[in-house]
Amino acid sequence: MLVACAARPTPAPQTDETLLIIDGVIERVPAGAVAAVLTDAGVTLGAADVVLADGVRWDQSAITAEVIEVRRARSATVSAGGQPPFAIETTAPTVGAALWEAGIQLRQADRVEPALTTPLTSGLAITVTRAAPLAIAVDGALLRTLSAGSTVVEALAAAGIGLTGPDYTLPSADGPLPADGQIRVVRVHEEIQATQTVELADVIYQPQADQPIDTRVQVDPGADGVRRTYTRVRYEDGLEVARFTEAEFLAQQPRPRVVGYGTQITVQSVATPDGVIEYWRSYDVYATSYSPSRAGVPATSRTFGITRSGQRLVKGLIAVDPRYIPLGTRLYVPGYGFAVAADTGGGVKGRFIDLGYSDNDYQSWSRVVTIYFLTPTPAAGSIAWLIPQSIP
Repeated sequence: MLVACAARPTPAPQTDETLLIIDGVIERVPAGAVAAVLTDAGVTLGAADVVLADGVRWDQSAITAEVIEVRRARSATVSAGGQPPFAIETTAPTVGAALWEAGIQLRQADRVEPALTTPLTSGLAITVTRAAPLAIAVDGALLRTLSAGSTVVEALAAAGIGLTGPDYTLPSADGPLPADGQIRVVRVHEEIQATQTVELADVIYQPQADQPIDTRVQVDPGADGVRRTYTRVRYEDGLEVARFTEAEFLAQQPRPRVVGYGTQITVQSVATPDGVIEYWRSYDVYATSYSPSRAGVPATSRTFGITRSGQRLVKGLIAVDPRYIPLGTRLYVPGYGFAVAADTGGGVKGRFIDLGYSDNDYQSWSRVVTIYFLTPTPAAGSIAWLIPQSIP
């Protein structure tokens, strides 16, 4: 029958020396009970000092130890979360261990000064800044985070949010964290837009004695000018908020167009139902007709039926634009007969005439007709050489 026996531990060899460690300083002293060793070494313990016997906190029992370590307590002050500072006595080797012993719990975003790994020294002042909750609106999203930064820009840096160029924040980046925890990052983008516009060249008219009246020829085509404008456009979070003119100049100066107009007059004749007429000018106009009761003047008015020339309106008196047909001009209008320019009207502009009738012989007109300017030819100074090119 086999019997298994457990091995007995070999007792640690007894030595006649003890390692005494006081604040990291090592010396060898004669072995003995912990209390006796400390007394022989002249070690006086403070209320917060700690003694370790072979790595275990000594409880004043009468034991011996190969290694005795004395950890002197150090005093420090702690300010946490804006509260009044308080004193601590601790044997902790670092700031972080001291805060742990003092029961101060930390969140990852809390800030401790000096750093948690800093060796603890007597008189050290420790400050704990509690992280504040923040809601950061940036790039179309809302980021919720904690920050112990003292300014907005520090909080953004801790959250990995950078500002570039003209980006800005609300509140200001160099200001303190807002009481309500709301921060907005405004992304700013600017671009330069170039535009080009045409500046129409002036038109200069020159008389051409060798060209028939009412004809036009191009003497110099000229050239339109080119104006360039550079505009700075500012966008905030993708929306345009402003634009400023950075530069504006004429890239090409306009050169006037020179148009020649005919001043050569040739008297001609044409057979009409009213006989052969002599004329020195003719062109097409749009013709309508009116009579006293159709002129828009009340019958009770003293000007009812009276033309601009002072004559009473009858057939043969017509309304014209006096800029092109002076009052008193004698005309022939096919289908109407001989006429004298004797009246004007608010709507009678350009190549437009209104044929007058009395109320008894009124006929309605609304068509294009050729009018003839009857001889004799007037003085050159009274002739409107340039008439509108289009018919209303």
